[in-house]
Amino acid sequence: IFMVLGYVMIYIVGKPVINFATSATSLLLLNDEPKFKQQSLDLTAKSDVTNQKVADGKLLASSMTYPEKGSRYGDVIVNQVDINIPLYYGDSSDILALGAGMYGNSKFPGEKGTTIIGGHNRPIFGKISYLNVGEKFEIKTSYGEFTYEVTSTQIIQADDPMVMTELAQNQESRAFLYTCYPLDAIGFSPQRFVVIGKQVTGPVIDENN
Repeated sequence: IFMVLGYVMIYIVGKPVINFATSATSLLLLNDEPKFKQQSLDLTAKSDVTNQKVADGKLLASSMTYPEKGSRYGDVIVNQVDINIPLYYGDSSDILALGAGMYGNSKFPGEKGTTIIGGHNRPIFGKISYLNVGEKFEIKTSYGEFTYEVTSTQIIQADDPMVMTELAQNQESRAFLYTCYPLDAIGFSPQRFVVIGKQVTGPVIDENN
């Protein structure tokens, strides 16, 4: 009986870690071709958040209203390749059929760490592959506008462990955009095209206050 109890305790303690690792390594599995629907969003609807900035340009995390899972809270904009796509909190298949989705265990734009955002390659998000190092893209949210400079682009396997490295880093604010590869693939594809950018403009969220 003690051996059984021991296995039960190991399962209870280890289950959150196992679930997190499983979801993190499988978050790049975009399977379905989306049907994008345009929805209006007033990004100034929560404009009162601008009154919560401190003098040094930071936002107090304690005074912010974070988006709920499944809600649209911004847009991903890449002017060079005509991308202007709604951004949702979450990356379920239903969300990815509407626009770009932010992986729930990643950081919000403005926080120290990496914001991981995925979108289907067809018909829009695959154009991130035309971005070059040094070029910029934007993430506009209900609480601030952020600009990122591309630091790297690459093709990786869908289960590449680099995603765990990005989730773990907390030295700078980054955005990690990804889509299915090859870019003309429909349905499951084993690779992802990835764009990584560092935040160069936009408010910083003070997570300690």
